[in-house]
Amino acid sequence: MDTYWIDPSGRLWRTDESGTYDIVEESAEDIFKARENRQWLAPFRPVPNGQHGRVIPHRLTRTIRIYPSDWRSKVKDKLYHSDWPEYELVFRDGELILVQVIQ
Repeated sequence: MDTYWIDPSGRLWRTDESGTYDIVEESAEDIFKARENRQWLAPFRPVPNGQHGRVIPHRLTRTIRIYPSDWRSKVKDKLYHSDWPEYELVFRDGELILVQVIQ
């Protein structure tokens, strides 16, 4: 799953966390001890290596629709479901050029 961000000027950015973890092999002794205790231990595990992720421009050219995954309106301490807000975003070369409300 990727994480995207639209800055105030309408440019689209994506986070890139590749290269921030190394994969190390567990020792045979640790795996044996875990199995003796009826636990499961993967033979490899990710370990942070001190590198930081980066935010890079995402040069998208397409139309996408966005909507919240959970929509509840709150009126006078009562929750009720209303029409879901849905928007259509048009990007050209990573810049937001149009926002439309979908009815």
